[in-house]
Amino acid sequence: MLQRYSAVVSFSEEDGGYLARIPAFRYCTGFGDTPEDAIKQAYDGLAGIVEVMKQDGVELPEPESIVCELRMLKPILKITQLANLAGMKPSTLSSKIERGGPFSAEESARLKSVLSYSVGGSEALKAVPKAILAKK
Repeated sequence: MLQRYSAVVSFSEEDGGYLARIPAFRYCTGFGDTPEDAIKQAYDGLAGIVEVMKQDGVELPEPESIVCELRMLKPILKITQLANLAGMKPSTLSSKIERGGPFSAEESARLKSVLSYSVGGSEALKAVPKAILAKK
């Protein structure tokens, strides 16, 4: 069940290892010598967080699929134009993409509306509005 929440991994020069974050849970992180170690640590922490949330009757957040989509498309997007079309500040959108969210339900809906496209192969970009694609 926990694997439905994506992990974002990056290398930390400062710490000399890998940092994994679970974007749907703001402070859920893991650290390791390898990306796999960091991810395992993050999911171990997530298991404890989920257990406490369930005991306290707190609703679990939905996985952040929009973060994955935005990260995949970021190299070819005009972030400023996308943010404007989605009614967001460009700096806020850029920061949330880098951090892995979280996006409010309203922000996610607006971004998904702007980025509505069919997923898969070369078909994925056909319906992305040309106004937000960066020139090569």
